[in-house]
Amino acid sequence: MINNTFNIGFNNTFLDDVVFIKAKTEGESSISEDGKTITYDAKKISAINEETTLTFWVKNKNTQYDADVTINCNLNDNSSTLSNLVDVTIEPDKFTLASNKVKVGEVKIKLKSVVTEEKSGTFTCELIATPIEREETGVITEELYEDESIGGADPVISGDLVPIILANDGMVTKANPREKWYDYANKEWANAVILVDSPSKSYNVGDIIQESDIESYFVWIPRYRYKLFHANQADGTTNKLNSSIAQEIEIKFEDKETPVSSGNQNGEWLTHPAFTNFDVNGIWVGKFETGYKGSTSATSAQVSSSDPTKIQVKPNVNSWRNNNVGNFFKAMV
Repeated sequence: MINNTFNIGFNNTFLDDVVFIKAKTEGESSISEDGKTITYDAKKISAINEETTLTFWVKNKNTQYDADVTINCNLNDNSSTLSNLVDVTIEPDKFTLASNKVKVGEVKIKLKSVVTEEKSGTFTCELIATPIEREETGVITEELYEDESIGGADPVISGDLVPIILANDGMVTKANPREKWYDYANKEWANAVILVDSPSKSYNVGDIIQESDIESYFVWIPRYRYKLFHANQADGTTNKLNSSIAQEIEIKFEDKETPVSSGNQNGEWLTHPAFTNFDVNGIWVGKFETGYKGSTSATSAQVSSSDPTKIQVKPNVNSWRNNNVGNFFKAMV
């Protein structure tokens, strides 16, 4: 008989695996060597409601545990003078971060009282993480490329989809999903294709895919929320296009673990219903209009049919017209 004592608990390396991996702000910022804190200088603020923003990225590198994460941010102001003049908002300040996932958040510093001179402050944000047991502990997941700028709403490659890199000249190369193949911060979208039933060859990573072997192109739309600016306009009415009132729609990417934004007034945020209706991190959308395979003219592509073999999503083909929604639904399922 051998008597012994076992200490059962989470692996201590977990404490080193949940870290800040990136910080972005108008001023200067730095991440500590252990990845647990961010220190940054807010820009000078002097006007009421003037605001500065820090965007941060947190990653759970652990392969065995999910994590409960709390973010605390404080102003390094010994006199507390500026502390009483600003509001600090952290979004989100508490969240669950799954194994091998990234979360993007924001810290907003807003001046709430009048000051007689410009002031700036140094803020420190601290990350606190505690482990959560996974249903399948010890499972090592495949390290796929993740784009920090979309906060965990990365594309899902499944079924017949083949990830690709699409060059400016139209050349299609099979991508390696474990290496960088999209970058939404630089408007390099994640693209994928479905091949024809009998392609001319089997393609490996790095191979150029022949256009004749491609049936359809798709682009990934990451889950996002957007700021409402026209919420009070009556249904069925439009304003004449006027460049003086045109504005860019503000969006922020998020994953499905982020609390849903449900604003309905101008200035509020709304998570787009296309993602909440299906509770997904994003959707694949046809990169071009749906075409009718085999058509040689616009007229020959005007067919009322539910034949799925006629679907193609490619450039420079005749769009499938004069069909009804029911037929398209049947063709897709």
